[in-house]
Amino acid sequence: MWAAGTLSVLTATSAAGDAAISIDVHLRFNHHQPPAELVAAMQVEAAAIWKLYGIELRWQSPAGHNNGPTSFDVLLDQARYADASMALGDARLAAQSHEYVAIRLDRAATEHLLRHVTFEQVARLTGHASVQHDDEGRALGRVLAHELGHALLATREHQAKGLMRSAFTGEELLTSARDSYRLSAVETTRLRSALAVRHHSADDY
Repeated sequence: MWAAGTLSVLTATSAAGDAAISIDVHLRFNHHQPPAELVAAMQVEAAAIWKLYGIELRWQSPAGHNNGPTSFDVLLDQARYADASMALGDARLAAQSHEYVAIRLDRAATEHLLRHVTFEQVARLTGHASVQHDDEGRALGRVLAHELGHALLATREHQAKGLMRSAFTGEELLTSARDSYRLSAVETTRLRSALAVRHHSADDY
């Protein structure tokens, strides 16, 4: 049975006077508790990517599920499927185009991709001989940041490069550099518009 979490969006005011967005993430897991190092690295990476755009990810306890218009389910799926599509994650649309009701991260698919990175590449990218829990967590954090992008940008579309490209390689997920996990200027403008719509929906809820 899958356990899910909640992602709710709150609006605050930054010190500069601009609208700042805080997102409360209630992350849960199925099957078993993953290593603490993995979870911590995943949270740090996803938060760092979105911080560039004035969005703060606030990690909360799993309690307090919210079914409002600014609520998302976030699942770190640790099941291993015989017919797995090998998609690293997915975000499912709700009835309204600006709402997403579920975000799923596939840990097994991510591990599979990382296993295909050569020993030499792992050593060059991470500085150690094999993929560690924090390396896997960083990779999952990037997948989560991408899926959050679909939700926050209110689009299923992918871009040729950047955070919202359609596929990541194992090497891209392992590198410590975040340069390839950014939004374009057009996407940043779209983000502001989408967040304004979502905030309006939250006010009406």
